[in-house]
Amino acid sequence: MGSMGEIEENRKRLLLGVAAGIVALLIWGAWPVISRYAMQQTLDLWDIMVLRFGVSGIILLPLVLRRGTGGLGWPKAIFLAATAGLFYVTLVMNGLLVAPASHAGTVIPATMMTASTIGAWLLLREPLPASKILGLLLIVAGIGVLAWKTLSGTGIGDISGYVWFVAGGFTWAAYTIAVKAWNGDALHTTALVSVLSIIVLLPWYIATGRADGLLNAPVDELLFQGVFQGVLVALVALLTFTQSVNLLGASRAAVFAAGVPCMATLLAWPVLGEQPGIGGALALLLVSTGMLVVLGILRLPRRRKIAEA
Repeated sequence: MGSMGEIEENRKRLLLGVAAGIVALLIWGAWPVISRYAMQQTLDLWDIMVLRFGVSGIILLPLVLRRGTGGLGWPKAIFLAATAGLFYVTLVMNGLLVAPASHAGTVIPATMMTASTIGAWLLLREPLPASKILGLLLIVAGIGVLAWKTLSGTGIGDISGYVWFVAGGFTWAAYTIAVKAWNGDALHTTALVSVLSIIVLLPWYIATGRADGLLNAPVDELLFQGVFQGVLVALVALLTFTQSVNLLGASRAAVFAAGVPCMATLLAWPVLGEQPGIGGALALLLVSTGMLVVLGILRLPRRRKIAEA
């Protein structure tokens, strides 16, 4: 048995790791909810994107100026900025215009996990055991339930929203696979995404006269969205989740990533009035269970071999 000091240290690491994971879970789960709420008020999707990448880009610019691409090279850096930056956020924001935030919080992580798991198997030669295949099938079934509800007229939102969400999930999966293949540093790749995205976005935003959205928006709304999008989503969530991985290990910390669909659904109900209903609850159950199976957190019972006489 370990000494009292070691036990206390392990307990402290556990509590800090759980706290960090909960912070990341709350931010990621709130992102589609807060973003959809903002677009129902004063700001549009381009305003939100400028706030997200502008604030985080300013904060992280010294890191890019000091380290450049961090050894990745500009083609790879541009690919990462496109997939996790402008392309990803544009796709998701367009989906949030016509579909519920709770469904975004379910479909996007589900698609990302499915696409990245299959992509890692095909491109990185990572194993794809039967348990992961079953988990992926559960995830796809959950997305199918949401799509069926919308197509049948019993759900809320437009089916095009799910197309945007799925495309966003695939885009983020491409970023995830690329970062893993190229051994990209989490903080530095985030810096590259923010800085390169705002360099491309801001001139177009100003030239097309869209800056009036920010100029005419209430100051309190700008401050809230600037802090939430540019600091909490772009920086704090990444850093706290990384800290959770360091303290708890990747497998236990992955529980918080798998909890994003549930958190988004729970927050969307009081904030946006999006009630999940029976179909939404079923889809959430299928997706969450599938994610836990793919991550190896929920293990399926194995058949016991019958001993030979």
